[in-house]
Amino acid sequence: MNKGLVFTILSLVAAAANAAQTGKNSAEYKEAYRCATESFKENASGPASYCVGNSRDPSRLELKAYADAERDLKSGAASKKTAGACSFGYGSWVADGSRADDFLEGPQKAKTLREVAQLLPGRTIRFFDQHGQPISVDIVKNWFVMKGNTVSVSPEAKKTCSRKQIGG
Repeated sequence: MNKGLVFTILSLVAAAANAAQTGKNSAEYKEAYRCATESFKENASGPASYCVGNSRDPSRLELKAYADAERDLKSGAASKKTAGACSFGYGSWVADGSRADDFLEGPQKAKTLREVAQLLPGRTIRFFDQHGQPISVDIVKNWFVMKGNTVSVSPEAKKTCSRKQIGG
């Protein structure tokens, strides 16, 4: 077979595989859609500034996700698409060097919801998604339940968050 023809066929196969990974089922699209939906609910200045800020220009796929999220939000379809999404990336809190903080000092990071539950109540924790974007309290309050004086991960969080996000 002609080497030029083989190269052309392989190039087309690679391009098709790349196109399949960059569609609506890609992680980039899903995250952009989720972030855009959150930005509209937070009444932010717009999904591009809310989701990527000045760090870079949004990709074509992200722009498509922003437009789809806006359209779906206006039609009421967005809540159905994002109902099962868990955006937890990490929690951040400041330790004061006391015995209660195991003598840790300064900013600390809790990487799982179970770690956060052990820190609650009594500490102010800020929540962020995988990209370092803040998560609203309205979303976070669904991830935890109070049982007496202790806090645990809610059944809703156990359904929507991954094992990695929940922790062991």
